[in-house]
Amino acid sequence: MGKKIRANITAVKINGPTYTDVTFSPSMINFFYGKNGTGKSTLAKAFKDGSAELTWEGDPYPESRILIYNEDFIVKNVQSYGNIPGVFTISEVNARKKQEADEKAAQKKAVDDDIRAKESETRERDKEKSRLYTEYTEAIWEAAKEFREKFPLALAYLRDKKKFADKVESLTLKLKRPDPDAPFFDEEDMALVSGGDEEDTEPLITVEEIAALYETVHGKEQPSYSTYQLFPSTELPSSDLLAKPIISRSDTEFAKFIRALGNLDWVTQGHSKYHTEGKKCPYCQQDLPPRFEEDLAACYDEQYKDEVKKLSAFVQRYKDALNAIYKAANANCQNSFPTSRQAEYKAKFDVFMEKARANVSLLEKKVATPSEEIELEDLTELLSDLVKIACDINAG
Repeated sequence: MGKKIRANITAVKINGPTYTDVTFSPSMINFFYGKNGTGKSTLAKAFKDGSAELTWEGDPYPESRILIYNEDFIVKNVQSYGNIPGVFTISEVNARKKQEADEKAAQKKAVDDDIRAKESETRERDKEKSRLYTEYTEAIWEAAKEFREKFPLALAYLRDKKKFADKVESLTLKLKRPDPDAPFFDEEDMALVSGGDEEDTEPLITVEEIAALYETVHGKEQPSYSTYQLFPSTELPSSDLLAKPIISRSDTEFAKFIRALGNLDWVTQGHSKYHTEGKKCPYCQQDLPPRFEEDLAACYDEQYKDEVKKLSAFVQRYKDALNAIYKAANANCQNSFPTSRQAEYKAKFDVFMEKARANVSLLEKKVATPSEEIELEDLTELLSDLVKIACDINAG
């Protein structure tokens, strides 16, 4: 046998599992034989983890140059590529990436499987929902059989079961949104729709009331109704004269005397209401001075006369406007148009008339005593309410 070629490592000393101060001098190529458990793998690991002391001839190699090809290396660095026989990826980095890719692929497969399971479950739920909805529409259709047969013209436009059920649901006063697995109506709602079977549950409307409405709309003798009248305006006339004292500024001696007493309105009223041909004072029954008529007429200057005239014209316009409103609103109150808001309209109209009469009394007081200041109550809001109610009634 020829002489062995020596390696750069001249001596190896190992301390570790299985070995205690074991020393040998390796050659260029060395073979280690032994049964399982005798320490072959431990010897290889000792070179990698540094528990083997190496004596070098010359400069030692860096640790990165010491390469161990064992089972651990194969696990970390050699991976099957795509499960293709005989095709592998080499290097620890590639093997790690391959392992990560395999893990991600496994995760994706699990997600895909879950999605397919959810889609299948959704399809089953849709089928169940469709079945339940069909049962629901059939139940509504059957529950309304009495009404459909008694009032066919009223429900002629709802011959489709689904449309009929949707209409019933939309008109239910106690609208709820239950769980997807629950019926559209609970027992109380169904009782209301069907007419009510429980002693403590009253139907929303009786069959007799429905029959009366049906006869009104579809009976042989069709009544005719007029719409509610609207007012041309919701604002009544106004005048600055109401908040202004109307006082004569005549400078005659008699006028100054009457103005000093503040009795011009009183004298004027007495003269217009109680003056007689006997030339006597209506209060004391004494003979009036010969020039009394001329002196009294001179008490009123042109501005006073003009303002009194304008005041009288305004009062007449105000009363005319009230009369027009009364005529329209009173006609509305007598209208036989079937509406649940007629009582509300009448109540508003009564309040309006009460306040309107109070305003007219103030105006008459102002005409009688122009020197007084008055303020009318604003009736615009009441008029607007009446117009709105009338529009709502007309709109149906």
